[in-house]
Amino acid sequence: MAAISHRRGGSPDYTWPGYVDALTTLLMVMIFLLSLLSVAQFTLSSALNSRDSAIEQLGKQIGDLASQLSIEKKATQSLQKDLEQLTLQLRQERSERDRLNADLAAQRQSADALKIERDQLTERLTSMMAERDKLSTALQGAAKESEAKAADLQKEIERQRIELTRLAASLAAANNEKGKLFEIVIQFAAILAVCWQYRQRLWTVATTLPRDPKSQRFTLNLVLAFLPAALLGVLLIAKIKQYLFAPVPVATAFIVGGLLILWIESRKRTPRISAVDDIRPADATWIGFAQALSMIPGTSRSGATIMGGLLRGLSRPAATEFSFFLAIPTIFGATALELFKARHSLAFDDLAVIGVGSIASFVSAAFAVRALIRYVSGHNFKVFAWYRIGFGLLILATWHYGWVKWT
Repeated sequence: MAAISHRRGGSPDYTWPGYVDALTTLLMVMIFLLSLLSVAQFTLSSALNSRDSAIEQLGKQIGDLASQLSIEKKATQSLQKDLEQLTLQLRQERSERDRLNADLAAQRQSADALKIERDQLTERLTSMMAERDKLSTALQGAAKESEAKAADLQKEIERQRIELTRLAASLAAANNEKGKLFEIVIQFAAILAVCWQYRQRLWTVATTLPRDPKSQRFTLNLVLAFLPAALLGVLLIAKIKQYLFAPVPVATAFIVGGLLILWIESRKRTPRISAVDDIRPADATWIGFAQALSMIPGTSRSGATIMGGLLRGLSRPAATEFSFFLAIPTIFGATALELFKARHSLAFDDLAVIGVGSIASFVSAAFAVRALIRYVSGHNFKVFAWYRIGFGLLILATWHYGWVKWT
């Protein structure tokens, strides 16, 4: 059905049925367009929903990526710190490597120097070995020559030994008699030097003895101090010579005496007797028994009396002076006794030797007495103690190892 009809002239024919058809057609077109629009709207809505879902998922993915990125950033920072530490460690290792290389180079140089020195030493050793061979050859020739000379020398030594044995026997015989006599005489000269040193005091005592109580007490003290050694000497001298004149007893006396001196000198004491005139008879008797200990070989008479005086309360100068005074009757008595025993050994030909020895003994004793008095005024006897200990140990060593034949 046609809504519009055309006329003959070709222009359209606008009638009612034509408008209806046109409107119907337009309505159908509009319905179709609305359908298309609904479909498009539905499609667009679905697309938008899909887009929102996609956007939401994309947001989650972006959040996950951001978290992962943050973690990776921290890991990257940690890796960067580790890289910095590794870089620093690498630098240190490079420095250590450079130092080791330098040390290695120095050691190589040292090794080269040592190698050169080794080569030089090898050359010197080779030269020395050649020289040794030459010397060995020369020594072999000299050895043969020296063997002949040694045989001749051995014969000469044997002859000289026989002559020395004869001479030693002669000297020993002379020493047993005239040697002891010579010792006695020079000992007498030494005590004369002590008398000369104290001549004024001895003269005063001798001239005032009958009337002066001080001189009488001084003389009594000397007698009391002299008697113990004199009496014990007469009773025990034979036994002492028989049993105590040996290396071990003498060395023991030296060592024990030194230890006693150290002990006495280390004690704190206040002297109660400052002068010889203040000594009482009991003090003199005590010192006399101390002097009797000097009969033991290796014990000093003066050391025993001085140490005995110090123990008794005497001052050091007073003990030393009284020891010298006590030596006068003691050594005079011993000298007179020994001189009487050796009277048959006296000969006119010995007077020259005895005279020279006596003069030397007198002079040396005079200087020794003065020097000792000056020394003890400001010093102790510890140095003598150590000397005694050292000498005693030396005697024991020479006896033990047989270095000296003690008789």
